[in-house]
Amino acid sequence: MAIKSANVIARVNPEVKRKAEKIMSDLGLPVSVVINALYRQIIINEGIPFEFKKEPLNIEEITEEELTKILQERIESYEKEGGIPAEEVFERLQRNIDEKRKLLSGIPQKSRR
Repeated sequence: MAIKSANVIARVNPEVKRKAEKIMSDLGLPVSVVINALYRQIIINEGIPFEFKKEPLNIEEITEEELTKILQERIESYEKEGGIPAEEVFERLQRNIDEKRKLLSGIPQKSRR
């Protein structure tokens, strides 16, 4: 018997999820229909059907006012959506690195790549 469906599991910002699902509901579209449509468009386009484009930030080319605005927006976003303080991020990264080193230390030299 052929499989008729498969599950997709994704982590999404709760506020983004709520807003998107409200719009889909207002349009009478189940989430599964929208996801299927997106997947089909990816297949048809052989890629993502819209651009993920963000200009790289070149600190030498922006004014102090622009930098202040960017930093303020990021701070507001952090405060609104929550986040992890930088110290905690670095601590987590260091623990991860330490764990990987510990695992690698038990592997014979020839097995490392």
